[in-house]
Amino acid sequence: MGKKRDVAKRLEADVARLQSEFIRVDTYLRTRISRLEKTAAEVQALVRTATETTAAPAVPTTPTPAPVRRPPPAVVVSPAKKAIANWPAVTRTYLAPTAPP
Repeated sequence: MGKKRDVAKRLEADVARLQSEFIRVDTYLRTRISRLEKTAAEVQALVRTATETTAAPAVPTTPTPAPVRRPPPAVVVSPAKKAIANWPAVTRTYLAPTAPP
């Protein structure tokens, strides 16, 4: 019977531990939810204030001048890149087979 009593005591201890853990988590979540609700109310008030402010008649403003657009810098191509790009023309011109005389 001693074994059953030990098991019962362990189960009671586990139940007590789980209940205290549940109460701790429940309290934490309730405080967190109340903080989030308070923050949501503050955000809604700010949004309401912002929309009321933007609903006011707009003050005419002078248009801002467009920024000056400069042309992009010229691309400098190296002679090697030019030769590679023109390789078909180079092969036709300089490497074409010559007809025998």
